[in-house]
Amino acid sequence: GATWVERRSVAAALDARRPRYSVQLIDEPVAAAAGAGFDLSAGAGGFVVDVGGGTTEVAAVAGWRVVRAQSLRMAGNAMDDAIVNAARSELGLILSSRAARQLKTTLGLTGGPEGWAETVGIDAARRTPRVERVSGEMVAAALEPVVATIARAVQEVLSDIPSGIAEDVVRGKIRLAGGGALLPGLPERVEAMAEIGVTVAEDPLRCVVRGAAALLEVSRNSGVPGVGG
Repeated sequence: GATWVERRSVAAALDARRPRYSVQLIDEPVAAAAGAGFDLSAGAGGFVVDVGGGTTEVAAVAGWRVVRAQSLRMAGNAMDDAIVNAARSELGLILSSRAARQLKTTLGLTGGPEGWAETVGIDAARRTPRVERVSGEMVAAALEPVVATIARAVQEVLSDIPSGIAEDVVRGKIRLAGGGALLPGLPERVEAMAEIGVTVAEDPLRCVVRGAAALLEVSRNSGVPGVGG
């Protein structure tokens, strides 16, 4: 989602700090797709949903190019904020971002194995620490607006992909990357919306950086068309 000016600025800043190095920019969805196991060197197509902290990248790629994409300013951090707001309004409990993140990863959209999880926050009225059992229903309801936005973006990008990569997308499945890929219930939700198989990439937290490293190796050997730099 970076503009041309932003890309030039990043490349210029890196050039100034490391003048002996060659700077090349690649789109994050391309790196995520490479890290998720798509064989981009063969020119095949694939579909990746990279749910990071600040943004979610939903993209169809082919080779080294992004064919169709949406970049959402809504991802893991927005999920944490939604849980913090719900806990304060419904339970009168002030949670830290870390506590909200723990509830997100434990309960997610499914409610977890117990249907609830224990957390510690500050009582909004008395301003003293308080232990609280938080229900899976409350967390799922708080997460719903963010998850629904991501699911709609998947559906919109899928509805606009070229016919030439449709088979690759279906056979390769939608691959989830980023920390948000570990949200309980997210793969099933995306699969129900897309009506295409969904799988979580191996080591999703490091998917983008592993993909960038793989592309660097290919670039050294054969040259990868850069986005900028």
